[in-house]
Amino acid sequence: MMKRTHAMAMLSALAALTLAQPARADNSVVTVEQIGGPSTATITQNGPAKTALLLQSGGGNLATISQTTVSGGYVDLNMTGVANVAHVTQFGDLFNGSSNTATLSQYGDRNTLDLVQEAWTGAGNSVTMHQSGNDNYSLLRQTGADNDLSLTQDVGNNWADISQTGVNQSIAVTQAGGASVTISQTQ
Repeated sequence: MMKRTHAMAMLSALAALTLAQPARADNSVVTVEQIGGPSTATITQNGPAKTALLLQSGGGNLATISQTTVSGGYVDLNMTGVANVAHVTQFGDLFNGSSNTATLSQYGDRNTLDLVQEAWTGAGNSVTMHQSGNDNYSLLRQTGADNDLSLTQDVGNNWADISQTGVNQSIAVTQAGGASVTISQTQ
């Protein structure tokens, strides 16, 4: 049992070192699964069509994902239990990013999440976010055209501050619990 715990710790440390390096190939995929213990994940990806898949269950949690892509960036983040937190950023390369997608969920305990999808001349970015249980909070930002944002916060103290800048934006928010929301759409 001690050897397995030590091996898992070494594997986690190696994964953390590997993930800190920027991805260089097109269409690269990073998959991380952290179960229990002290969690932390940092993923940085540069270039077109990057995918980041992250599951954190239990432990201290904390994730930071950053993608700079021309188009086709995808993040799937699932955090379950304990301290949570996440920062997901998808930037368009030279402010021209299109079709970046983020599917985010936080279930249970402290929650929090910031997301920024920024592409001044890009279009078609989307976010689907679900927070359920305990303290919640979200701050989501989208810049560009034809962006979609869907946020569900149920069970918990909730709170959201959403902002979209550009044309043809779409926002859908559902809250149940402590609730509260501020939405800003500007062209």
